[in-house]
Amino acid sequence: MTNETDSVARFIIEFGGQNVNVNMDNIILREHIELYLAVSTNSLIIEAAANSQKTFDITSNTNWLLASDQTWLTTSRDKGSNNATITLTALANPTNATRTATIEVSGAFSGTVLSPKTITVTQDGKPITEFSDIVNADIKFYPNPANNVLFIKGLTQHAVITITDLNGEMVINTGILNNQINISNLTKGIYFIKIVDKSGVITKKFLKY
Repeated sequence: MTNETDSVARFIIEFGGQNVNVNMDNIILREHIELYLAVSTNSLIIEAAANSQKTFDITSNTNWLLASDQTWLTTSRDKGSNNATITLTALANPTNATRTATIEVSGAFSGTVLSPKTITVTQDGKPITEFSDIVNADIKFYPNPANNVLFIKGLTQHAVITITDLNGEMVINTGILNNQINISNLTKGIYFIKIVDKSGVITKKFLKY
């Protein structure tokens, strides 16, 4: 056929001259269609909180399957066809570090396998927040950010200072001298300072630059 309609066109099946009876039914003729599969992005960032969501679009004219390689990230659908919008939902990230998952979108129809599409999803780490076991307005420290020295006011004579990094590893454990602490040997980053004196315990964060 060379035209959309051809009254003399014929569909012929040959069986090599065999003298047999063959019954055929439910024959469907389809125009050849070029299959395609695409996603709207190859990377997403999702927040650390529980049930945080992000979406992406699938553009296709065939069937497709979805799979996540991490249990903390789920998809609103695991299969479908043609165009669709997919919602990703994350569990809470319990750590301060980011984590990643990969979403794979694969498509196939009548033996034709399309190249799968992947989306890398990065989840933010849990936010670092200031906290205090006992709030003592008389205790103040500065500057923040600090480079070489932290100054602390309002401490009693027997106060004990502990500084830990984001992994909870203690990097400084000292008393107070001249209302200051030498932090010049610390690497750049965020730290927690824990102050214990007769009034109680206070824990704050600071940035070393």
